[in-house]
Amino acid sequence: MLTETAPRTTRTRTTDLKARHSALSRAESDRKKRSQKRKNQERFIRDPFQFARQLFQQPKSGTLTVEREELETHLKKTYSDPTREMSLEETTGLVWPAAPGIKFDSKPPNLQEIIAVVNKARAKSARGPNGVPYLL
Repeated sequence: MLTETAPRTTRTRTTDLKARHSALSRAESDRKKRSQKRKNQERFIRDPFQFARQLFQQPKSGTLTVEREELETHLKKTYSDPTREMSLEETTGLVWPAAPGIKFDSKPPNLQEIIAVVNKARAKSARGPNGVPYLL
């Protein structure tokens, strides 16, 4: 014989079980993420260049089933220009800009300019006692 509280207790048990399941699932996924992060850190410390190369390297898939001559003719047709050596004619609609009014300064920067740039640089830290941030 069922009482009025039976559906309520079943409902509360169900919600409790759902909450417990989601908490356990979250804990398991967090544990896996921590483990993967630790493995990645170890791989990076062991060989940073190999780790970076594997990050951006695409997996190789598929096989090439075309004859070499056919591939070469396709590449030549696609990526070559038979009119490459022809000289181009003068374009009439182009307007040439006027010569600059101020001559370009090709001298290296002086000390005052360097100090101004260093003091103006923003960084994640406050400037030190000498006015230079440690991050530029």
